Amino acid sequence: MGVDMLGIAFVVVALGGLGNLLGAIAAGLIIGVAQAVVALYWTEASVAVIFAVMAAILLVRPQGLFGIR
Repeated sequence: MGVDMLGIAFVVVALGGLGNLLGAIAAGLIIGVAQAVVALYWTEASVAVIFAVMAAILLVRPQGLFGIR
């Protein structure tokens, strides 16, 4: 269980922009909602969707949601 939380925390920090509290909060909400919605329909994919969302967002904004260029 601890390793799962560590992976999710890494994704949240990477998406929010390193060192940005508001970015981490926004990324946490995005990841949490995405995981909950997917878990309703396809329980096995709820962990995989975290990394899919991370890949999609980092392709568009490599510095994170609120990262500075």
